[in-house]
Amino acid sequence: MVAPASKRPIRLAAITDEFSQDIDVALDGMKSVGMTGVELRTIGGMNIVDLSDRDIETIVAAAKRRRMEIVSIASPLLKCVLPDGPPVDSRFQQDIFGSPFTFEDQPRLAGISSQPFCLAIVVPGGECTGAGAAEHEQ
Repeated sequence: MVAPASKRPIRLAAITDEFSQDIDVALDGMKSVGMTGVELRTIGGMNIVDLSDRDIETIVAAAKRRRMEIVSIASPLLKCVLPDGPPVDSRFQQDIFGSPFTFEDQPRLAGISSQPFCLAIVVPGGECTGAGAAEHEQ
């Protein structure tokens, strides 16, 4: 691990599917190069949001057996064409990782209700800026 000026260690991590779609192959490869952190996006050709609870439990157990920690989820949130936005340039399809989700799917992917929502950070003081800010209720 690398120790920055704050003396807190930086966990080395990668997205598992950049090693392999097979979670065990990916975790073994990551572990072999000294990584202790895991980011999940697609496993076995399925997006993380489409996996069953049992699949997730299996993945978590596989990471724990290797003393690795899941540090992030690379969700398909906002990997879509926004309302009134231009179509995604075909040269950038890789950047959305073939996400089949639309803008209308985003509240479900974010785990929030279908009520108006804010796709932004709520800053200290309670302000919300960004998409949906006008409709956001505190």
